[in-house]
Amino acid sequence: MTIRTKLSANVIIVSLMIDAVSMASLFGIWFVRDRLSYLTKRSTPYQLRSDELQLAIHEASANLVKVSASRSSNDFNSARSEAEKSLHKVKSAEDALNDLDGKGSSGSFEKLRSVANELFLGTESRIRAEKDLHETSGIIDRKLREVMAGLKGLDAKVRSLQDHHSAAYSTASIEANNISSRIFKVA
Repeated sequence: MTIRTKLSANVIIVSLMIDAVSMASLFGIWFVRDRLSYLTKRSTPYQLRSDELQLAIHEASANLVKVSASRSSNDFNSARSEAEKSLHKVKSAEDALNDLDGKGSSGSFEKLRSVANELFLGTESRIRAEKDLHETSGIIDRKLREVMAGLKGLDAKVRSLQDHHSAAYSTASIEANNISSRIFKVA
């Protein structure tokens, strides 16, 4: 074998090796690109749905705080309607995430719903109790004013009777002294 054929064989072998490495790299790049494309298509909607669920849960939590801070029936009713709407958003976001994921429900909606129901009942009871307390306080204040007016009238009558009896006693005492002094003068 001549040097020229050896060099040609080396060039051909090296070319084949470079072609094999190039082909392996090309197939590897195609595989990685396909996997990245699949992951991007699969994970981006999942992330978006997860973010939507988190936002819906935060909104529902904020509305539940508004419900608990309600001071009147009107405030309570408006905050409750907002909370109900945000709970429906949580349900729809959770359903969308479950449809994409293919797994069962995470239970976020059910947990929030049970907390919301307890909060609705407790807040409604508190508002009703505060309203009853306010009404009862008004009735008690009115009754106390009536009793105080009656006591003032009774006090005025007692003072009048005391003054009248004191005047009568003074008059009787003076008369008794006058009679005593007349009796001593006569005797």
